[in-house]
Amino acid sequence: GEAPHLIAVLGDHLGLTQAEERVLDACGARRVSLGPVPMLTSQVISITQWMLDCRALPLAESQECVTVRETSD
Repeated sequence: GEAPHLIAVLGDHLGLTQAEERVLDACGARRVSLGPVPMLTSQVISITQWMLDCRALPLAESQECVTVRETSD
């Protein structure tokens, strides 16, 4: 089947505003984190794109992609 549509909303080191979070909550957005270490936006975009590529491409048995953990904040 067709892969579900995905929109990635990235926050900066300060995070999203409360108003932005309310809009995303109203849309049913899922929060995920790449971890506690601060990263440059360019790094986050590259990692996010790599992870999306991993979801789209069949992997050999010896290959694995990382998974992000969902956050509750």
